Order: sequence, then structure tokens, then C-alpha cells
Amino acid sequence: GELEAGRIAAERVSGKTVLIGFETPGEMFRVAHGMARTSVFGYELHANATNALAGGRIPAFASPALQAVLAALFATLGAALGVRFRRLGAAPTTALALVALGLYFAAAVALASGEDLLLSSAYDVAAFGVAYALFRHLGRRWLP
Repeated sequence: GELEAGRIAAERVSGKTVLIGFETPGEMFRVAHGMARTSVFGYELHANATNALAGGRIPAFASPALQAVLAALFATLGAALGVRFRRLGAAPTTALALVALGLYFAAAVALASGEDLLLSSAYDVAAFGVAYALFRHLGRRWLP
């Protein structure tokens, strides 16, 4: 367009990264955007990647050691809550689990947006859920 034809002053683009692309239906990609999916063109993906690299914001997954520690912490929390709240009925147990999951996901989002650290949430949630259910069952069976 305008840039390639020389109709834009060089000062406007001096020192900037310029990506040039065109839009065709074959260049559309479905990507996650927040809690929904959206369609973007290939050059938009490149622009987002370039922006992330230029800004030094490169999300990375937690190391396996850190993820193991987090899963162990959530298993411990699940076990403690399972024993402590072993006599709760179904509705309060569901409410407790939803509150715990909400707090966990709020913390995971804060880590991702503030520290560029991505958690493998399935491990943490599974560790919490299995430990909670197991220790709730054992607590009901063996404790007064």
C-alpha cells in the first residue's frame, strides 16, 4: 500500500518495526482470546509475537520442580480441608471447592499477567481434588 509506494514519510516509520501483510480467508487462524475464541490474520499473529519479544514479555511455564512443589502444596491443602470439613454436606462442600478453585485461578491469572509465569493448573487442581476427597472420606471413617 502506501508505505511500499513511498507515499508515507520516512520519519513516520524510522526506528520502527513494520510488518506488511494482506488479508485473505486462507490466512485466518482461530486463537484463544480471553475466555473466547477469535479469528486473526497471520500478520496479526506475527505482530503480536514481535510486540511480546520487543517488550520482553515472554510467558513461560513453571519449571517441573516448581510445579511439583505447587502440586504438593495443593495436595496438602486439599488433605487439610478434607479432614477439617469432613462433616459438610454436598452443597457446602461444592461451595468450598468453588471458592478454592476461584482463588487458585485468580492467583494463576495474576501470575500469568504480572510475572509471565504459566502454571499447569490441571496438576494442581487434580492434586487438591483427589486429596480433598480422599481425606474427607478417611476423616469421616476414622475420626469422630
